[in-house]
Amino acid sequence: MSNNDEAIKVMIVGEWGTGRNHLLYRLQDHSPYYELIKEQEYLVRLYDDVRRGVTYEGSSYEITVRTIIEPEEFSRLKGLSMFDREVAILCFNLMNESSLKSLSEYHYPFMKHVNTNVISILVGTKSDLLNNPEGQNTYQDKEPIPKDQIEEVKTTLGVRDYIEISTLEDVNIDKLLQLVVKCGIEYREIKKKEETRKNKKCSVL
Repeated sequence: MSNNDEAIKVMIVGEWGTGRNHLLYRLQDHSPYYELIKEQEYLVRLYDDVRRGVTYEGSSYEITVRTIIEPEEFSRLKGLSMFDREVAILCFNLMNESSLKSLSEYHYPFMKHVNTNVISILVGTKSDLLNNPEGQNTYQDKEPIPKDQIEEVKTTLGVRDYIEISTLEDVNIDKLLQLVVKCGIEYREIKKKEETRKNKKCSVL
């Protein structure tokens, strides 16, 4: 159980093929992840939140995570599923340049239009393929996205941090969770300061 009043609300954003659903199941407490991924039998529905307990700097926190649906015909529901989130995990496939482009040109602007204050972490997925020529062949011999291109997007979007992960090999998942809690705490501190400022203005009036 968390020693905080309310779980940190998190969303996973990105296009199909970035491994966002795999990440959702990886973040779930006691999830039969390997069985699901092996059989490719998983289904993520709108508003399905998974819960995870996280220890950060000696304190216990709870996060609730949901993946965001992509089809344009559900854009209104997509907005509704985003509006109350405090932290966004922005996923792109390290072997697919178009996934980074769609993230920066479509998904991120849409998200910020709906939820201005959300704090974002840029996440490169499928890092296990970077040193795996056989795995890279599934992407028609595409080269990994250049580091400077990723850094440019990170700077342009103004995200808090960038991390590369592999849900298949469990690389940097714990580190990502630490970043999520850190950003959630920051979000609430900013919100608290804004509320204090508003209350002072009301008192003056």
